Amino acid sequence: NAATQGKTIGFVNAGPDDYYAKVGSAIKAVAATYGMNYVEVNSDYKPEKELANVQDLAAKGVDAIVVITAGAAGSAASVKAANDAKIPIFFIAGMPQINPGNSIQGHVTDNFAMLGYLLGQWVVKTHPNTKCVEIPGFLGQGPAEGQIVGFQMALDEAKYGTCKVLKSGEWQSDKSIPIAQDLIASSTPFDVIFGANGETVRGILQVFNELNVTGKTVVSVNGKEDE
Repeated sequence: NAATQGKTIGFVNAGPDDYYAKVGSAIKAVAATYGMNYVEVNSDYKPEKELANVQDLAAKGVDAIVVITAGAAGSAASVKAANDAKIPIFFIAGMPQINPGNSIQGHVTDNFAMLGYLLGQWVVKTHPNTKCVEIPGFLGQGPAEGQIVGFQMALDEAKYGTCKVLKSGEWQSDKSIPIAQDLIASSTPFDVIFGANGETVRGILQVFNELNVTGKTVVSVNGKEDE
């Protein structure tokens, strides 16, 4: 396509997450089919780094920017930076904040509250009168908060009480491991643990196997083949 040949897409990934990496791989593959170049940078879940990444891509003259935001509160600055540079900017997953006078060209997302809600309904149906705890994903992006709210809505409908939300595992197994260890050490009563994604679950299961924890149910809303 003559209109796209040689154009460059810049992808700003939110953090070191295998799931997000797949998004980048997909964008790269689609770009290649249209004769476009692809550049990827990572924000390490830091809004200030996200802004720096957007500014850097703009300075390099990319033709479009795609962002998985590292934090909804900081995304307005990313949008403004792209608008100031007159470069189209698109978002995936978490909803960005947009200040008056600024705009985005597209947003592709899931209904994260519905994901949590459907999972909560399954827990209510299959584990009556259960106590739940949750290791959420990275807080501040939006998706993790949506999962928390939706899951709790299902528990509220069944009058199951409040799911205890633990520290954030930031979608990563290595950061979820000490949280799961602290949970077991605390003797907090629970029957079901909601791990925000497959990586979180991998960390939980490692701890449960090492400490011989049995009789618990681990649930999640996504994962990869090996999980």
